[in-house]
Amino acid sequence: MRKPTGRRFIFEDKEHTPAEHKELWRKRVRAALEMLQEAINVPPSTKYTIYIFNKGDRPIEKVGATLAWDKELEETGPFNPDVARVPGLNQVAWPRGEGFKTIEPNRFEKLELYLKARTEGRHCVKATATSDAGLKSRTATRIRR
Repeated sequence: MRKPTGRRFIFEDKEHTPAEHKELWRKRVRAALEMLQEAINVPPSTKYTIYIFNKGDRPIEKVGATLAWDKELEETGPFNPDVARVPGLNQVAWPRGEGFKTIEPNRFEKLELYLKARTEGRHCVKATATSDAGLKSRTATRIRR
């Protein structure tokens, strides 16, 4: 609590002149604004959703997928427990530990991945899905931060 004592103020158990008090608050406000600006400039994670569709009339067996991204991107949570991660590589494989999946007719599997850019620039995320009978599909997304 500050109490006026003539031309001086008591602030946090220290005495300050009005000019010192004003400068102290300016420094605190500047520091708070800088912290806020840093928080605004940090981009949130981007959610990537990959759908693997079976639009046919028969099940597709032995379906698997890999997702890879530039080294300047980092995976953030929430983490998908259905994918396998290799430490040190910017890649995940789906499904985890079960070999492959079967997708029934007119159904799909959905994979979600959250990535955040460490640096400014253009970055790439690649997804590849494969199945038995030689079916293969690739896509790539380029992002700019």
